[in-house]
Amino acid sequence: MKGSGVRVPASALGLSRVAGAIPDQTWSGMAGLADAARFTIQTFENWSIRADEYREIDSERVPVLVKYSGRGKASGLEVAEIREGGANLFHIRDGTLTRLVVYPNRDRAFADLGLTPEAS
Repeated sequence: MKGSGVRVPASALGLSRVAGAIPDQTWSGMAGLADAARFTIQTFENWSIRADEYREIDSERVPVLVKYSGRGKASGLEVAEIREGGANLFHIRDGTLTRLVVYPNRDRAFADLGLTPEAS
């Protein structure tokens, strides 16, 4: 996470995507992160993610509410037209990113994390 002061380890990172239009999946390490990125690039064109809001749950978990944009290669649908936004949950321990959980659906993230849609 360039510029954040948070280190991203070469092997200990865990990445999970939680229920959405695409089935749940988990990857590990930098090779897993590359596989996840490859999947996204193969599935969407002009893919981008914009952070809308950062929240801190505790000293080790930071959810970031995000908006997606891009177009499905197979469907031709604009992502923003079918999905309002999601959340990325960063797990940070001792200044190191240990896990990233991607929630394509904000409501699911709010429910899992015990948050409300309004900023606290």
